[in-house]
Amino acid sequence: MSTASLGALLAVLVVPRAAAQSGPPIVLDGPTATAEVGFTDARFVRELADGRLIVADRGEQRLVLIDWRGVEELIGGRGDGPGEYRGVGALFTMPGDSTLFVDSYHYRWTVLAGADMAGIAPPDVLPQSIFKANVCGVDRNGRVCGYFRVAASSAPIEAATAPVALADRARSRLDTVARISAPPAPIVVLEPSGGGPRSVVAGTPWTTADQPLLFDDGWLAIVRAEPYRVDWMSPGGAWTNGDPIQQLRVRATKEEQCAALERASFPLGGPACDPSYIESWPAFVPPFVVRHGPVVMATPDGCVAIRRTPILGAAMPRYDFVGRNGGLVGTLVLEVHQRLVGFGRLSVYVAAQDAFDVQALTRHPWPPAATDMRQRCAEHGATGT
Repeated sequence: MSTASLGALLAVLVVPRAAAQSGPPIVLDGPTATAEVGFTDARFVRELADGRLIVADRGEQRLVLIDWRGVEELIGGRGDGPGEYRGVGALFTMPGDSTLFVDSYHYRWTVLAGADMAGIAPPDVLPQSIFKANVCGVDRNGRVCGYFRVAASSAPIEAATAPVALADRARSRLDTVARISAPPAPIVVLEPSGGGPRSVVAGTPWTTADQPLLFDDGWLAIVRAEPYRVDWMSPGGAWTNGDPIQQLRVRATKEEQCAALERASFPLGGPACDPSYIESWPAFVPPFVVRHGPVVMATPDGCVAIRRTPILGAAMPRYDFVGRNGGLVGTLVLEVHQRLVGFGRLSVYVAAQDAFDVQALTRHPWPPAATDMRQRCAEHGATGT
């Protein structure tokens, strides 16, 4: 990133003095490795103990194993049988170098042992029958986090929110621990070829919703959209409600709306843009949006990384890092056309899209400037244990 580009970003992101305690933005050093295979839409990654990487490519509907020495291989294949899948969803870390892989089309859960498909969870077993594809993490004690929609009724809370629950797989027990603003129900459209699904999120390019995330050590984060903050629940069930994270409030002007339509490839964007055909624009640009996930990711040190909404004058992708006391501890800034896709024990993984819409996946070390930020990630709030 050039000094001029970083200076332009800092000129736009003028925030109150109380919010400036996180220090200057973190910028990654150059990559230490680049995958030789290209991707269309790398959404999730899972680093294995030996350094190999499983990549979930939503665009190609495939799981790819990378060893960083020029050898890549597919895991499973497209279909409806054992070892196959239709909709490439999320990857969640499990103990013993295992991974939970979610088929977002069949709502089927598959456990990977290393890079091998070890087994498929029966569809009628709790929690899979409740959460379906709405999984938000797995911890080392076997608990699965997910949310589920409640049928709309005369009670406004049921129509406006979704319960977040922790399910104990061993005892088939489900405990509701929080509520989030209900994510929009996706409209699933099959491709003409009969391949994997294409999800279209209803609403505007700024559609947002609270985001839950369960860490492998049992901590649960709820990233709230309004006001922008992070609430934390410790493994023992104690809550720390984060203070609102101070930010620059950007009004949803016609210029911002048109820029959002163009980024999201919505109809009627571009030079002849007229955003008035959408009636549900918010008054302000939300802090994060749920399109083109993932929106939130767990760092190895206990922070939650949150992808911020781009705005005019600040085109570089930004990710806030919020610690377990609810405070903003740092912001990572990437180059334009780059996207953060996950973390390893010592690495940061980034997908960069070129002019031909092909993504290159790169591995970066944590820069020395991030050392203090990483140390503060796991600081607990007053009620954390």
